[in-house]
Amino acid sequence: MRGHIISLISNLSIRFKILFSSVIMLVLVSLFISFYYPLSQKKLAQHTLENKVESMADMVAMTIGIVWMSDNYQAMVEAMNWLKRDKDLSYMVLYDSSGTPLSTYNPHHLRV
Repeated sequence: MRGHIISLISNLSIRFKILFSSVIMLVLVSLFISFYYPLSQKKLAQHTLENKVESMADMVAMTIGIVWMSDNYQAMVEAMNWLKRDKDLSYMVLYDSSGTPLSTYNPHHLRV
């Protein structure tokens, strides 16, 4: 059986052998591009988004915390307005120490 396959391959023309190996390489590269690459890019995009959300949450907490400690209502309003201008911020709620919402920002009416 093995000898039969080898004799079939050796009887093929050089042109066909080169064309066949090129087609195999093209198929392998296409499979790589179609499956592996999009999955790795999806993981990278998700990791980047998680980092951005975490950084944004830290920024909001730090800004509000500093203003909160100053006990200045006008500064609190200005800080909230400044944060609302960030196009990536979709939802924000400021709670007091008892858990009552003091201020809410939800322009897209997201259900949380």
